[in-house]
Amino acid sequence: MFFKGLTGRASRRLIPLVLLLVSGCSVLPQQQTTYATPVKKDAKQVSPDEQLKVLPEGEVTGVVSYREKIALLPGAFVRVVLIQEGKKAEPPQEIAEQIFHPAGQVPFEYRLKFDPEDIRGGFRYVVKGQIFSEDERLLFASETPVGIEPLGPDRKINLPLVRVPLTHQSHLKPVTAAISRVFQCGDFVFGTRTGIGEIALYLPEEVMVLSQIRSASGVRYQDGDTLFWMKQDQAMLSYQGTFYRQCLRNTEREARDPIERRPVDFRAVGQQPTWLMEVVSGHNLNLITEYGQKRVQIFEPEMKQESGKIIFRGKDDKNRVSASVRQSQCQLKALEENVATPPKIWSQKVSVWWNGQHYEGCGEFLK
Repeated sequence: MFFKGLTGRASRRLIPLVLLLVSGCSVLPQQQTTYATPVKKDAKQVSPDEQLKVLPEGEVTGVVSYREKIALLPGAFVRVVLIQEGKKAEPPQEIAEQIFHPAGQVPFEYRLKFDPEDIRGGFRYVVKGQIFSEDERLLFASETPVGIEPLGPDRKINLPLVRVPLTHQSHLKPVTAAISRVFQCGDFVFGTRTGIGEIALYLPEEVMVLSQIRSASGVRYQDGDTLFWMKQDQAMLSYQGTFYRQCLRNTEREARDPIERRPVDFRAVGQQPTWLMEVVSGHNLNLITEYGQKRVQIFEPEMKQESGKIIFRGKDDKNRVSASVRQSQCQLKALEENVATPPKIWSQKVSVWWNGQHYEGCGEFLK
């Protein structure tokens, strides 16, 4: 559900040269990995113990951690990125990233690789980390990026992350060379995000990543029986045995929420406890509470107008959700003290009932 890290130039291969000058021509055991710098003539020789401490050129390592005793749900992933900070004439630029599903709980080890030729003099470079939920909602983030000399000797950077309040969370923004679009094939709507050599399809029931394949015209991606073809603002999709021929880019729906890759129609948030609800009309309703520890997805929710209100209803074998939306200005109190930015004013007041639990909050239709 995410993109592979963007690497440097594929044509350049950096192979660390391991030279061990040990009497008797002995070697280390095969299962032990040794990194070393080349030994030049007349240079001081480096012992095997010192060699193990030397990182290859073009790598940053460390751990990602957070203080809260909160277990991540399955599907969560970690993102670490190396950034060239901007100047007046140039915007910030992401040099490289690593994305991975963590095993166990914090701290999580990372190894970020980059092309040394991408490092330019006169710029400041920083490393930051993020943790996202399975649906790419930001959960933890670096409060302050950590400065680094990418070509210097000290390239072990530990990244302490801070918790992001649920009402302030946002989805993963497009990274370098990534473009997000929304396509509509009649009543079937889905989002896409293209990267280098692959595309993510944000379908009503799942997210898929397809690899690019040869195409005589346009751009074609495939994974198993799923095939996606795109040329400018037109596309075709073969998915779950159905072939959608007339798919057109819906720029109006993209504009509803520029950072979204899913075409969400309605969003609501609340506090005490913090909760979030998103509705894709005719497809699904997602409710997340208690900082992502409780969540439910209802497919094909019903939407009706009753007594001047809009009602969303849906149920499955274990859950029953109902949301009442009434047009009225709504404002949430800031969760943090000394917040300079005034609270957002929403256009709808929302009441949600889920299995006997009641939530109050604010919402808006994304139009």
